[in-house]
Amino acid sequence: MRQVSPRELLKNADTLSSARDEQMPGPPHYRFIYSDQAAKFLARNAGSIDYERVETGLKLAASKLLLNDRNNADVRKMEGEWRGYYRLRLSRFRVVFRLIEGEPVQLVIEEIERRGNVY
Repeated sequence: MRQVSPRELLKNADTLSSARDEQMPGPPHYRFIYSDQAAKFLARNAGSIDYERVETGLKLAASKLLLNDRNNADVRKMEGEWRGYYRLRLSRFRVVFRLIEGEPVQLVIEEIERRGNVY
């Protein structure tokens, strides 16, 4: 399997496997775009983690990053090859995503994996 760099992924965002829109009451509006890896991981691990849990965590992370909201989202800016991406910790899972401001706010979920296997 060919390794895809984060930059290539963003250039080809329209080819990502699935996209989900969610309208929140009032602004902001979020659009969740899942890579093939992220969608497959959620399908394989449906008993442990699901779309709702990921999207709830990402909404908290986005409000923390965009609105300086004081909440308990454990989100970190990544460095090196993953520069421009963020890491969200959801118990034993890690979600690597990119936040694109605009209307709607786009959250590109690049990778979801267990704690020891990500990056």
